[in-house]
Amino acid sequence: GRLDEALAAHEEAMKASGGVANVALTTGTLLLRLGRFDEARAHAELAQQVSPGDAQSLLAEIALAQHQPAVAERAARAALAAGGNSMAPRLALAEVLVAEGRLEEALAQTDLVLAELARRAPGQSYPKLWWVRGDILARLQRDAEAEQAFGREIQSFPADTHTYASLAVLYAAEGKPDAAIGALRRLVESQGESPAACAEAVSTLRVLGDAPGAAALLRHALELHPGSSQLRALEHTG
Repeated sequence: GRLDEALAAHEEAMKASGGVANVALTTGTLLLRLGRFDEARAHAELAQQVSPGDAQSLLAEIALAQHQPAVAERAARAALAAGGNSMAPRLALAEVLVAEGRLEEALAQTDLVLAELARRAPGQSYPKLWWVRGDILARLQRDAEAEQAFGREIQSFPADTHTYASLAVLYAAEGKPDAAIGALRRLVESQGESPAACAEAVSTLRVLGDAPGAAALLRHALELHPGSSQLRALEHTG
């Protein structure tokens, strides 16, 4: 898929550059998104000496993806202690606090990220900020604010599939099944029915208890992408 193509390009850049920190971090981030955690961690460690804050931020995200909140919190706090841009480690720390049920503290971390963003880049967006904030607001049952947050994330970063899924789950919790399906339809259509988008929608439909809808979408997606390992894996977990 597109992530694999992007990864191939970054691996070529790694070879050409000798593994400079920014290329290592970008490659590590792509590996994280592909679920290749050990390789992602190795790339983060390559960048430790030159960009300790960014490297620790990536290590925190990897630990979160592997459901290791204690490891993630240590890495996020190490990134903050390293100085520099604190937005990424604060977002990682917010996610750790969510995992620990410390929602108000997590929300406060996103407030700090918003304040730093306003100082550094007024009027700009930052990846995952509104998604993380929306998730916290939804957990606090501040549904209208959560909807707005997810909407802002989608507007700024329409290729991020997780936000559509979170919005669909929120709509379902609010008793708006048509809106939930609409969010998933937007997810699939906005990504050109990519394997990653279809997989996210299938998984979300299963979470929402719509097994027939999930099965129908998976069949359709496999017809479009018969070689997708991501979709094939869903065949065995349904």
